[in-house]
Amino acid sequence: MNETKTEQKPAPTRFQRLKMRMMKPVTATMIAVTTMVSSASAATNFSAVVDVIDGITPIFSSLKDLIVAAVPVILTIAVVTALIAFIKRIFGISFKLG
Repeated sequence: MNETKTEQKPAPTRFQRLKMRMMKPVTATMIAVTTMVSSASAATNFSAVVDVIDGITPIFSSLKDLIVAAVPVILTIAVVTALIAFIKRIFGISFKLG
């Protein structure tokens, strides 16, 4: 007459599994960033921080120049490809380039 009822927990949802898998790396990253920020802000000599910023700045300007140069070419290719696909669908024409 001693019946024990065991309740089964529902299976974790996709979001819960993702949350459990990502919790440790995200927490470790946040702790590392907090530690670096606190150690950098506690320094009285900012010359090392200024040197790092001075070293990174040319990379960003070069990246900006690359993006500014590449975007018009990419947009032109996208527009031409869309026009060709549009004409192909309307007329059923097969274009052979080359």
